[in-house]
Amino acid sequence: MAFVDTVMTEDELCAWVALHSLDGIGAASLGRLLSRFGAARATLAATPAERESVPHVPAVILDGVPCAIARMADHARVAARLAHEHVLPLLRSAPAYPSRLNALASPPPLLYARGTLPADGRPTLGIVGTTEPSERGARVAATAAGRMAKAGWVIVSGHARGIDSDAHRGAFDAGGTTVLVLPTGILQFRPHEAYPPPDALARQATIVSEVHPEAVWATRAALARNRLIAAWSDALLVVECREKGGTLATLRHAASLRRRTFVVRFRRPSLSAAGNAVAEEMGAQPVHSIRELQRLLTQAPQSSSQPHLPWRTDP
Repeated sequence: MAFVDTVMTEDELCAWVALHSLDGIGAASLGRLLSRFGAARATLAATPAERESVPHVPAVILDGVPCAIARMADHARVAARLAHEHVLPLLRSAPAYPSRLNALASPPPLLYARGTLPADGRPTLGIVGTTEPSERGARVAATAAGRMAKAGWVIVSGHARGIDSDAHRGAFDAGGTTVLVLPTGILQFRPHEAYPPPDALARQATIVSEVHPEAVWATRAALARNRLIAAWSDALLVVECREKGGTLATLRHAASLRRRTFVVRFRRPSLSAAGNAVAEEMGAQPVHSIRELQRLLTQAPQSSSQPHLPWRTDP
């Protein structure tokens, strides 16, 4: 599905870029402002007193509005870059907005998106894990993604190095579809070497970001990104993870949203999978092979007499 139903004036897009430039702004504060004023331009056009009347919007955010308004030429430059790179704004009110994100307490009021958006009815599998996986973990992520992509599942991950990029690569290599949820601005996106050329990338991938288009990596945005991966996924697979970090945070979000959660159980876990046992303690269902994962995801009956085998990627 292309973004054919996304229509926004240049002035409104510039206003969105201005709002996203505010220090400390996030989905919750944006949502409160939009609920009060209805549009980004109207938010900027409101008087300071009117903006201050919106409850639960920190003063540090509102204090930055005059400066943001004074920099509209900069925001127009960013908006022009978005148009040049075929990035389109996807409002929450748009029919193409991914409905799964509405399960969040604070869905992004707007996503910057490029590529081809998969139909909302297609099943989605999030695949997450450490940025420093073992060779076995990388192979499992790519193979699982490829197998499920061939079965019609959309693979969702965060474009980080390691398990994320292995999952995206597996989906690409299988000719499947994948969603790349960025922690940075969409204009900061750079494809990894293993990704397909631009034309294929545009056909097979949706690249999305909820932050300022030129934003660099920041911990706060990366943590917020995790909730989008969890919400976009019907089910979440943890491949290898540390005992603390973003992977377990994503798992926590998925569990709170009542998504199905799975974790690879290796017979001899590497150090990069030290947190997999923690994931099981958090309620993720252990899986021992891709065949078992496929069976569980399709809810086919599973024989109780089947032995638990070490993780394997063969059929």
